Amino acid sequence: MAKKAAKSIKKTTKATKSSLGKLNKSSVEKAVKQKVEATVSHADSVKKKVSRKSSNARAAIEKLSSDGNAQAVHIWGLIKNDKNISESEIRALINSKNFFTLLGKVA
Repeated sequence: MAKKAAKSIKKTTKATKSSLGKLNKSSVEKAVKQKVEATVSHADSVKKKVSRKSSNARAAIEKLSSDGNAQAVHIWGLIKNDKNISESEIRALINSKNFFTLLGKVA
């Protein structure tokens, strides 16, 4: 879900930046230009927050494994070298191992 949101925000940001580039070519009031720039800035910050959330499961498992959680150590051993595994795939892996306690901690 976070990936879809990040893609949607990225697409909207790109379109807004494109529109902003066109506004620079024409004579537009500064107030309108500032509002568009503020919108782009806000969209970028939201995109960064959404992108950071997508790695929460990996970070939580890494932290729990370093704290000695046996289930987290097992899962961390499986995912630590795979940088492309998504959050939903991590949760599916945890679920497939019936580590419901760990799944609750990651969620």
